Amino acid sequence: MRGVANILKNEAESLVVLSAISGTTNRLAEIAEYFRSNQEHLALKEIDVLEGEYKIFIDELIQDAVILKDLTAILDARFIDLKRAFVKLQPAELERSILAQGELMSTSIFHRYLKSIGVENHLLNALDVLRLKSDLEPDSEFLKSALSQEVNAKPGLKIIQGYICRNAFGEIDNLKRGGSDYSASLF
Repeated sequence: MRGVANILKNEAESLVVLSAISGTTNRLAEIAEYFRSNQEHLALKEIDVLEGEYKIFIDELIQDAVILKDLTAILDARFIDLKRAFVKLQPAELERSILAQGELMSTSIFHRYLKSIGVENHLLNALDVLRLKSDLEPDSEFLKSALSQEVNAKPGLKIIQGYICRNAFGEIDNLKRGGSDYSASLF
């Protein structure tokens, strides 16, 4: 993240598309599988391990105490949502919703890291601008309109998630493996 941040210090009008932090998507897929196979105790254990790793990561990354406190609260809420996913979601939605957390967490971290080093930026939400049609293809007209509104409303550097989107039913979905690259080309 530090390397990318150094590149972006001089970029005034860029849209940065991020995927999950390395290894996170595989870990989240494992958590979803534990939930799906009724091994909730293993899912919760893995969530706790991942949460601990993220706390260490952000403690080392973010030096500003106020921003670190804010980011910790946001990630705490995401991990609580992960722990509750099993009871709140239908099986079809479970994995997609769990997998989306990786991108949502990485962009939250990067957005706040940039702020902590004095780089102004705006965090956009791919779930608000990227959706699939019933044929599972991206809705390019919706994307063009929604993304234009977001970009024009928030001048400067923007951060957005790759990989994740909404499906034709409005549920959290994704563009499958390689989806972050695909998202970047769509954006």
